[in-house]
Amino acid sequence: MYRVAAILLVGCLCLPAGLSTATTGPAGPEIVELYPNPTADGDHGEFVTVRVPPGTNLSQYRLADEQRSVRLDDTWGNSSAVVFSTHPQRTTSLVGRPVRELSDDIQLANGGERLRLLHNGSVVDEVTYGRAPEGEAYDAETDAWKPLGRTDRPVVSGRGGTVETFVLPDSPNRAVEFQRVPPSESDSQATQ
Repeated sequence: MYRVAAILLVGCLCLPAGLSTATTGPAGPEIVELYPNPTADGDHGEFVTVRVPPGTNLSQYRLADEQRSVRLDDTWGNSSAVVFSTHPQRTTSLVGRPVRELSDDIQLANGGERLRLLHNGSVVDEVTYGRAPEGEAYDAETDAWKPLGRTDRPVVSGRGGTVETFVLPDSPNRAVEFQRVPPSESDSQATQ
């Protein structure tokens, strides 16, 4: 009898823990991408992308590295992801999302560091990354670096046609000459 009661008690205590791990409310903002080591001199264009649930007031949040924290701008509109950069003009050309200015008190370390998203002093999200390869963005969801602007397009092959290849600057004269000839004449020259 005691064994049955003990088994029931243990089963009741373990059951709720295994049923659901979902939260009841909407998830808060989270850091999803970092670009700490741009190819530009002085690391101009580094950025942090934050996923933002609808109705979130970002001005109540701070982004912190290992030395400082800065308040986030709340003028992000209705986008689900917002990019924060110390050089928004340069970053806009790198990403296809809204870019908001971030105080240059935050500088992402090329050698790696920990970034935290704070709400009222409490950590709501944290990302730690290692040495940043130049020109690559860190995807916090997959824990992987990827070249910024990389595409996953399939290889395309074709048959027929005329192709002329050249490499600059070794012999730029042929390329310049080819560009000066009108297209209809270059077609006839290519077939000779």
